[in-house]
Amino acid sequence: MIYITNGQGQVLLIKRHTQPFKHWFGIPSGLIHQNETIQEAARRELFEKTTIETTTELPLAGVLDFRYLEEESKDTFVHAIAFIYQYHYDGPKSKLEGIETRYGKLHWSTLDHPNVLPEVHKIYSLIKEGNFSVSSMTFSEPSSDPKAKKPYLKTITD
Repeated sequence: MIYITNGQGQVLLIKRHTQPFKHWFGIPSGLIHQNETIQEAARRELFEKTTIETTTELPLAGVLDFRYLEEESKDTFVHAIAFIYQYHYDGPKSKLEGIETRYGKLHWSTLDHPNVLPEVHKIYSLIKEGNFSVSSMTFSEPSSDPKAKKPYLKTITD
């Protein structure tokens, strides 16, 4: 996962086009390919998800072990161990805002949007603390609030 900031204190999020969490806002992320270092994977994912290309080392901010549980069965349906890298974007904000990739649509955010995945808030806290850390977190799956007609996520443990 790459936590990308700009000079206005915003974070670059991607509104997901695919499941799980379609239409939710998350941090650009992806898988490590065979024979690829974690650093190489981070730079490749940065480019694939955002079109930002860099050859410099990205600073590693921490590790987040997180999982999502199905609401009824409480079975795990997503479990990821994310290496959190940081990148500061100095280019024009408009160059990335609204860009569509095959993975989703990019948006600069102050993280106050209701459909930001909760691991993003945990990563924000991890980055804000400024100390490398390893954390673990569990969430319930997205579901619908019948009154608000909006999906929500509930943190189960922190």
